[in-house]
Amino acid sequence: MTDQQPQLPPEQQQQQQQLYLQRVWQFYTQVQNWLQDDFDFAQTYSEVTDNTGQYVVPVLSIFKKDLPKPEGAVADFFPQGASVFMGEGLIDIIGKFDKEWVKYMLTTSVPKVMDRTGREYPLFKGIEREGWYWIEESRRNRAHLLDKNLCLELLGVVSGYEFEYISQ
Repeated sequence: MTDQQPQLPPEQQQQQQQLYLQRVWQFYTQVQNWLQDDFDFAQTYSEVTDNTGQYVVPVLSIFKKDLPKPEGAVADFFPQGASVFMGEGLIDIIGKFDKEWVKYMLTTSVPKVMDRTGREYPLFKGIEREGWYWIEESRRNRAHLLDKNLCLELLGVVSGYEFEYISQ
């Protein structure tokens, strides 16, 4: 999923990495706030390499509170880098059964496609503000801004656990 763009100057590489890491930390804070009543968290670190260079990223692991570790492991959030195709960062969500991902999207970074009448449309529908999005893998190309319910749904998909959703 990493982009094959030309190398950026070192100062821009570091700025892009720092912005990405800031967004990852904000995302983790949001996830922990949503899930703190039912889950425990652990943090480790990993290295990634993308077009901005090699750097260390935090990995967030989620565990069910009522189950012992490691049996209670639900999923891990693995940042994949700041330099990704059509986005500003990628985080994999990996569980026992599956893997999903969320991408940091800006409204200005969504490519446009043209229909046969010459009208332009955004490639991904639903990106109305910047943030972490999950994109449906279907012809609809619908992007969903991550919220608590979607986070629980994705955790359920990758882990096999069933979670209670809140009404919006």
